[in-house]
Amino acid sequence: MPLQRPQRRKGRARLQGAGAENGPRGAADPGSGIELCSRGLGFGFGLGFGFGFGSPRGSPRPPDRGTLTVMTPTITFADLYEAARSRYAPRTVSPFIEAGGVSAAILTDRGNVYTGVCIDTASTLGMCAERNAIASMLTHGESRIVKLVCYVDGRVGSPCGACREYLMQLDADSGDIEILTDLATLQTVRLRQLLPDWWGDARFGRARG
Repeated sequence: MPLQRPQRRKGRARLQGAGAENGPRGAADPGSGIELCSRGLGFGFGLGFGFGFGSPRGSPRPPDRGTLTVMTPTITFADLYEAARSRYAPRTVSPFIEAGGVSAAILTDRGNVYTGVCIDTASTLGMCAERNAIASMLTHGESRIVKLVCYVDGRVGSPCGACREYLMQLDADSGDIEILTDLATLQTVRLRQLLPDWWGDARFGRARG
């Protein structure tokens, strides 16, 4: 299964997740340089957010000939890094909860981006940034990820063991997810490389490894 989404899509991508009330249609996502549409489908779980890439404000529109097909830009790892960085905001929510110390952005096979931040609690009820982004994605009916970026304190992070397992169980092709490991060189690693000889392969009907 190719990881890069074909560049022709019908219609216009829409803001999805808990960022849907950020502003009027066409408002920009603060700090990301990405223009968003504000017709969201609902709220993501926890502190997860999602959005799609739309046409720039004021760009000329072709004449309406029935079904409109528009060209959308390739979503790069640099784009995902900026999307994750824009959500990074360490803060104290209460005497028991801190949030935003790690952020993450995932790209789905439909070309949508979902973001999330970590939630740390005084018990075991916290949630990693990657899993918050995944929860938002699942809330909006998607389950296939092709790219992932984690961000922490000005650098690229890596999914913890629990998140790697969570990612692997999502889809039969999850082993092909590309994870950014170095922004300067754009070095990546496949999820399968982080979980060799994965125990769950048999449930997807294939040999382990």
